[in-house]
Amino acid sequence: MSTDGSDLFSAEERGDTVPRWVRMALRLVVLVVLLGATAGVVWGNDALRERIGSGTEAAAATAEDDDAEAGTDTAAASSQVEALRREDARLRSSVDLAPPAGTLVLLARPTPYTLDDLVAYGAVTGGALVPTLTTSVVVARGARLDIVAPGRTLRMRSDADGFVSIVAWDGDLRLAGTAGQPLRIVGWDPTEVAPDSTTSDGRAYIRVKDGRLDVAHVAANHLGFWSGRTGGIALTGTSETLTRAFVTGLTVSDTHLGLFLSGVSEAVVDGSSFSRTQQDGIEVTSGSTDVLLRSVRLADVGRDGVLVSRGSSTVTATDVTVDGAAGYGARVDGAPLADGPNSAGWSTDHYAGLDVDGLSVRDATRGGLRIDGMDDVALAHLDVDAPGTALDLRGGSTGTTVADSDLVGGTRALRVAAATDVRVTDVTASAPATAVLVEQGAEVEVDGSTMTVDEGHAAVAQGADTTLAVTGGSVVGLGPGAVVARSGAEATDADVDAADWTYRPVLVSWALGNVHALLLLLLLPVPLLGLLFIVRRRRSQRELRRLFADEMTRLGRARLTEYAEEQPARPPVSPADPAPQPVLVPDVPPVPTWAVESAPSYGPVTAVVEDRPAEPVQAVEPVEPVPAVAAATAEPATVEAAPAGPDPVPAVGPVPAVDPVPAVDPVVRVPVPAGPAASMQELAVDAVVQQGYRASDVARSLGVPTSRVRGWVADHLRGL
Repeated sequence: MSTDGSDLFSAEERGDTVPRWVRMALRLVVLVVLLGATAGVVWGNDALRERIGSGTEAAAATAEDDDAEAGTDTAAASSQVEALRREDARLRSSVDLAPPAGTLVLLARPTPYTLDDLVAYGAVTGGALVPTLTTSVVVARGARLDIVAPGRTLRMRSDADGFVSIVAWDGDLRLAGTAGQPLRIVGWDPTEVAPDSTTSDGRAYIRVKDGRLDVAHVAANHLGFWSGRTGGIALTGTSETLTRAFVTGLTVSDTHLGLFLSGVSEAVVDGSSFSRTQQDGIEVTSGSTDVLLRSVRLADVGRDGVLVSRGSSTVTATDVTVDGAAGYGARVDGAPLADGPNSAGWSTDHYAGLDVDGLSVRDATRGGLRIDGMDDVALAHLDVDAPGTALDLRGGSTGTTVADSDLVGGTRALRVAAATDVRVTDVTASAPATAVLVEQGAEVEVDGSTMTVDEGHAAVAQGADTTLAVTGGSVVGLGPGAVVARSGAEATDADVDAADWTYRPVLVSWALGNVHALLLLLLLPVPLLGLLFIVRRRRSQRELRRLFADEMTRLGRARLTEYAEEQPARPPVSPADPAPQPVLVPDVPPVPTWAVESAPSYGPVTAVVEDRPAEPVQAVEPVEPVPAVAAATAEPATVEAAPAGPDPVPAVGPVPAVDPVPAVDPVVRVPVPAGPAASMQELAVDAVVQQGYRASDVARSLGVPTSRVRGWVADHLRGL
């Protein structure tokens, strides 16, 4: 038998109920998870920062790139669409000179119609200072309606039963007051005796189609619903007609849209303000041209402050202020409306002609000014402070100049993507991490500008075919580099004042910007060291068990050798001698109490008598107690002699009857088997009983509970 200690223990005796391969797999999984979590935090956090910046930047960046419309209540939308359908049908009938009930059609005549005419026709009721329009009015081709009423308030009926409108269809409309006494127009709910603030059932509005709109010193509120043409005050035209608008001193509030210009050929909006609109403040769309916005104020608009889209061109904005917008301060989309022949005849070229001189934007959720695909753009005297990107130039446009501007962005001050021939001059750009970002093959020149960041890069060019040239100016901030190029881009700088730029290594910037990841890296060695300690401890335990088992085996063999030397020599047994035969011993009567005190009675004993006269029969140690037998029932017992041998065993005579004594369960000390232990139990019993070790020390060495070792010893002492 091997003396290696490890061969003496089974997995169950060691308490190893889990297979070894499972333990190793669990350790490997824990290690992989720790390393993977660390790598994920480190690399993922860097990628997240590079893509969308910090947490505050992430919200702004998401808002910038998400052009989806806000959700609209389905029931309210359906009712507004139905109201719009009925309104369009009513207008078509009116134009065909078959107006439905409740509609007044003003036909062509040399002189304009006035408010007094509307009173005379019964379309307007009420007092002279606060008249109420109760019938919709359609100004037909060749007709003109002049409502000139300084200091008066025109209420347009608008309630759950319906609403009225003033529509000049191929006609002209003039609304006027004076600078000190403007004309007030309000959508009025006579049931609630208050302005109509509900749009779900439609609302009063004013519109000019293919005609001319003149507005001077007018204050309008609570008008419009659902669409642009019914949005409040709207001017709509087509490419075949001459549609013009001249607006000055217009104040609009609490309307669906502030001012809607679609397909206009000429429009001037001067000295006007728009606030608390549900949608855009001013929308210029559908091929409108020659639009001038001058001294315009917009505040708390529901979407973009100014929106120029769908093929509109030659738009000029001067001294425009946006203070609070759910979208962009201003957004311009000059991308082509078609990529080939189309039924509408749209061009496949970028639309061109945007001149902005003096734009101030504050608190625009998505960003300051965004321009997509518009050619020939001139931007000057911008003052933009936005939580997102202050100035965002996108699309394959060409020929954009930015000069004498102050740009402050929550994510970036200036971003140029896929736009070419972009020149930036005398601009102050400030952002937390990246002041100027050029990407997607854009070509940008920055000259004499100041770029400031808290920490990061002043200017970054990234992506193939992207070029950035910085000349003159200065950079302020700290980071690993002021002007950098990534992913195949090209970035150069010359004569840049970097006196206020502080160099900080990337590793230091990363550690300061990723404190949680750094802490994880610092804590990672703790479980690794713990794992190494556990492995080393288990190896030490296995070695201790092996040494202990080897020592116990060596001591057992030594005791066996000593025991063999102390025994007298036994005579050899001749092969010819017959084997000893068992002799049955009859039941023995109880032993007298005077002979044995507290001793058990004898039971049936099997004795072996060998055919050797020199050796007496050995007394047999009692096995288990036997109940006492009465003397009256005892019979002489005979012993069957062995079939061969010189000295047969004599018969045993009767034993006198004695009083029975109670049976006692003896505690018998069975000697430990000689030779190597066959199991951990035998090894533990030998260490405690024969070697004198404490049960707790043996249990600790073998890695088993102390109670188990004590149980083994108790079972051994009881002879189990």
